[in-house]
Amino acid sequence: PVFEALLQIYCSLTGENFVLNKIYDGYAFHPQVIQYPRGGGFFQEHFHPIRPQKIGLVLAGSEYGKDFNIGGGRFRDPAGKWASTEGLHQIGDVSLFRYDIGHYITPRDPDIPLDWNRTDGRWSFVLPLKRI
Repeated sequence: PVFEALLQIYCSLTGENFVLNKIYDGYAFHPQVIQYPRGGGFFQEHFHPIRPQKIGLVLAGSEYGKDFNIGGGRFRDPAGKWASTEGLHQIGDVSLFRYDIGHYITPRDPDIPLDWNRTDGRWSFVLPLKRI
């Protein structure tokens, strides 16, 4: 249901009429749940081609200040300045961004020891369109 809702948002914004589990011109949606664990979970700055995805969607599955205390998503604006979601992107919120801008995830609570058995940290739901 989470990914169906994200796909509905995506289609409403792009004017597309996609469904999950179907291939479109060699691409299909690849639903992902990502954990950025406390103790340093991060993702380096990266870029994606604008086509065919057009926009990125990130659904927050964790609560800032409860599941983690430091860290957030950062996005470059057209002038090259950074915008941060730290403290703003709360559980249930969807961040939307132009898919080809630079973006990354800053480390989660880097001052505590990393423990891969923990289930807290930042959880995100994303719906990338990947080549099959």
